[in-house]
Amino acid sequence: MLGAACGGVLLTELGAASGFVVNAASFALIVLMLATLSRGELAPQMPVAREPGQIRQGLRYVCSDHVLVATAIMMLVVFPAAYNFQIAIALIVSTTLAGDGQTYGALMAVLGLGALAGSVLLTRWVRTGLPAIIAWTGTLAVAQAMASAVHSLELLLAACFAYGVSASLFSVTVVGTLQARTRDEMRGRVMALYAICFNGSVLWGGPAFGGIAQWLGVSAALRGSAAICALLALAAAGYRLSAKFIQSGERRYSADYQP
Repeated sequence: MLGAACGGVLLTELGAASGFVVNAASFALIVLMLATLSRGELAPQMPVAREPGQIRQGLRYVCSDHVLVATAIMMLVVFPAAYNFQIAIALIVSTTLAGDGQTYGALMAVLGLGALAGSVLLTRWVRTGLPAIIAWTGTLAVAQAMASAVHSLELLLAACFAYGVSASLFSVTVVGTLQARTRDEMRGRVMALYAICFNGSVLWGGPAFGGIAQWLGVSAALRGSAAICALLALAAAGYRLSAKFIQSGERRYSADYQP
């Protein structure tokens, strides 16, 4: 929150280069902290022995669990479609509001405040699993639709706050579901898949969103992203219901024909 607000002031008063310099200098504290950690006090872990085919094993493991595979598919779609905050807000500021760097910093700060609020909410009300992920995907769709429909700074601040809350709820719930559902020896590979989906989404999600916004406008691009998330939530809900129906049928079959 503070970084986005300070970045907006630096962008307006001193130019973009100053923000990059200050941001780069801030990493010196992180490097110092990591260098002074005492390795002996870290929790010991038993690493999995390296062998050929471990990536294929991880993918087969994910595909063998209907919750994990549904979560992975939702990550692959939601992250590129809905996590283009910097591009979307920058375009809103420049085209819809005709604002400056301070306006951009204010919207990004409110977005960060919403993300913080969502994380704090989950510390008191922890929910994992596919139903929670589906619910937060739908909430993301609503937040994007709100951001696409309003055109005043006050309403956009509220929409950005809701956007940050829903994005935080989705990502934290996905991480919790993956970690809680995965066996210890597979957790590293499953979380690596999460990192690929999250970081890799920027490679094509950002350019795709920017291209659509240039072609149809930022409001239309946001509405399209909202529609993708909404349809995905409906499809995931249908998949979950069908999986539960199949599992209940298998249990009844096993009970009826048990020798």
